[in-house]
Amino acid sequence: MKKLLLFILFCLAAYSLFAGGSRDTPRPSWVNQPYSVYLNHQYLAFTGSGSNREAAENNARAALARYFRQSISNQIVIIESEHQVNNQTNSSFYINQVTETSVEFDSLSGVEIGDVWHDRNGWWAVAIMEKARGRQLYNAELNRAIIEINRLSDISASVSFEALSRCRTAKQRLSEAGLYAIIINLLDGPNRLEELNPLAARVDNAIRTIMSIPIYISLTGVQDHRIRTAFNRAYTEQGFLFSGTASRFILEINIRLEHDTRGQTVSTTCFVNAFLRDTVNNTRFFPYDLTMPRETHLDIADADRRALLRAAERIESELSGILAGQLNP
Repeated sequence: MKKLLLFILFCLAAYSLFAGGSRDTPRPSWVNQPYSVYLNHQYLAFTGSGSNREAAENNARAALARYFRQSISNQIVIIESEHQVNNQTNSSFYINQVTETSVEFDSLSGVEIGDVWHDRNGWWAVAIMEKARGRQLYNAELNRAIIEINRLSDISASVSFEALSRCRTAKQRLSEAGLYAIIINLLDGPNRLEELNPLAARVDNAIRTIMSIPIYISLTGVQDHRIRTAFNRAYTEQGFLFSGTASRFILEINIRLEHDTRGQTVSTTCFVNAFLRDTVNNTRFFPYDLTMPRETHLDIADADRRALLRAAERIESELSGILAGQLNP
């Protein structure tokens, strides 16, 4: 019986040890001062606590992520100030987008739980990132992003709206690349942000080259200047240019009215279908289809006028935003 009791006590002690600490062991120094164990020149270290081990580990990881988000925001303020002083505009887009990217930055590569400990009051954990390993991981991520940005922004083989979509994707990837470069700085690595400035210029130049090709509007069906103007304004807001003569790129707009007569009233339904066509390879981009609610009046001309006016107002209010979404996948 005595041997059995000793065995049970031994098992309990062993479990307590391997579970991450004991109620009887002194509080480790890293609980209050993580850098007393995980030296600052080698690690980033943040602690978290909770009612159980899982909560403590999650809170420790969250504390490390918060440090990165705040540090990234501070770095962006400094970078933007430097760019304003040096009149650097090419990088303004991706630097601004880095802020939005970092808001959701909760998944860090290279993070480990260095240690856990508990007593009767709760659990503690320390999340660590070894700086050398972190630099290795994020340098690899940045290198991959740079290769992809160069590939996406290469328009030497094709100046088309397919290439424009790729360049817009490259611009989004620049924000991720900027994030990686800032993280490398925070991990005491080299300043690689300067590598992104010529990339930003390359992407912007490619987009300008494509969008400088003028678009010709072809209006079929019902001729309505308000709808034509609404399309023109929406595309112009997104940076497109228009030409009064035939061009490689044609914005084809078809306007159709359908009538329904009931008694002494007539109802008009307006349908608008449009897309941008590349006449070289006959590909279509940015499809837009609109079916408006019926407009009813005693006179067919007034019903038509109201239907066309409502359609123009709808296009005016929504098309620019739809194009922005299509251009920025």
